[in-house]
Amino acid sequence: MILTQYLQLDSLLFRLAAFLAAIVLHEFAHAAAARLLGDPTPRDAGRLTLLPFPHMDTLGLAMVLFGPFGWGKSVPLQEERFRQRKGAAVAVHLAGPAANLAAGIVLWWLYFNLPYADPVYDGTSRVIPAVAKGLLQYGFIVNLMLAMIHLLPVYPFDGWRILRSLAPGRWLPACDKYERPGLAVAIALMVTPFGQNLLQQAYQILVQGIIRLF
Repeated sequence: MILTQYLQLDSLLFRLAAFLAAIVLHEFAHAAAARLLGDPTPRDAGRLTLLPFPHMDTLGLAMVLFGPFGWGKSVPLQEERFRQRKGAAVAVHLAGPAANLAAGIVLWWLYFNLPYADPVYDGTSRVIPAVAKGLLQYGFIVNLMLAMIHLLPVYPFDGWRILRSLAPGRWLPACDKYERPGLAVAIALMVTPFGQNLLQQAYQILVQGIIRLF
């Protein structure tokens, strides 16, 4: 996979629209889960919203240039405010990938099962079916990719935050120390051919599981 492949305008526009919707769903799920578990911090920070701008991270959004992936701005939490602290932070961090996985599966089903107008037989415009299919296709691709990527134990993904939540307190300084190298690893996964190939292979495994589900 190379950059020029992803800079084609039709692909980029579909992917950007799908990413904005997917990342809003992802971050809103984090904020809603935190609120349900007793921490109003995301709500107070304006993150319990379906508007895209409060959730956007500039670097995470730029990753869309390299493929169907990226990340949003992390949702602020105060774990001491959870009603049941044991496992609450893990549940909040899992909420985002779970929401993307569920959305990806639903969009997958819609993509392969909705009846599309055929201009050859009914004379309707080709534009509407093409736009609808394009949005659904990149919608399930981006949501499934975000769900998969965010379970990686690498900063700034949710997998890293889950590990950090489970780590003993004495390990937290070391966790903080390795966040910057983790960000470099995350970027390398997305912008280098080797990293993109690894992500593509992992995505194909996920897709095979969904195919068996249906």
